[in-house]
Amino acid sequence: MSVNDLAHLVLNAPAFTFIAVFVWNRNKMSTLRKLVKDVIEVLSILDELISAVQHYWTKWTTKKPR
Repeated sequence: MSVNDLAHLVLNAPAFTFIAVFVWNRNKMSTLRKLVKDVIEVLSILDELISAVQHYWTKWTTKKPR
């Protein structure tokens, strides 16, 4: 499994969870609003983390010319 596959897996899993929770909490709008805010924060942190990992992964794995 490559880093890219792992990134897609991590970023797509919360979307399915969010949809399930949205259907379950349809009538609780304040809870939903807080949940959306938390999900967006977590996704942005994950995005930054995965970008950093991908950057350093390519930096460490590319062969330098001699």
